[in-house]
Amino acid sequence: MSIPELMKEKQNIAKNIKKKYRFPVKNKALGLIYIQNEVLLDKLSEWLSNLPANFVVVVNTDKVSAHQNISFTHKAPDFELLWFDFVVWDSQMLQIWNYLKNWVVPVIPKNNSLGTVLSDYNAAKSEWNSFMYELENEWDVFYTIARYLENYKFPYDNKSLVKNVFEV
Repeated sequence: MSIPELMKEKQNIAKNIKKKYRFPVKNKALGLIYIQNEVLLDKLSEWLSNLPANFVVVVNTDKVSAHQNISFTHKAPDFELLWFDFVVWDSQMLQIWNYLKNWVVPVIPKNNSLGTVLSDYNAAKSEWNSFMYELENEWDVFYTIARYLENYKFPYDNKSLVKNVFEV
């Protein structure tokens, strides 16, 4: 399957996920969040509600979202992995290869165990394959998600990034 075909299919299937989680249809990007730090997640949730994206947040507790673009769940079904545009991790990265092989862009801390494989994306050169944040706090994580979403708005840059992710 070519990259343009895959991107189109991702968009079509993402519509079903938006219906499942009752997300706003106008938000195009779909992100999955695995952050174990509950305090960080609570602070971040309020800010994420203002972004033009939808978020499925995997948590261990029974949380209910007060925001239309955020849904909490205990586990993201494996068959849905391909349809997410990006995934945000804290230092507890799990099963990252499943996401990479399914063309999902990682948003991860710079201090991670995959430093030889993943590097912060450079749109000017269309190189590298992830977005990285310095510190594990709400400001750095939010800023990095916002950077990703800015890149997502430009089809050429986003296709280049997704291609780089797949080539890992």
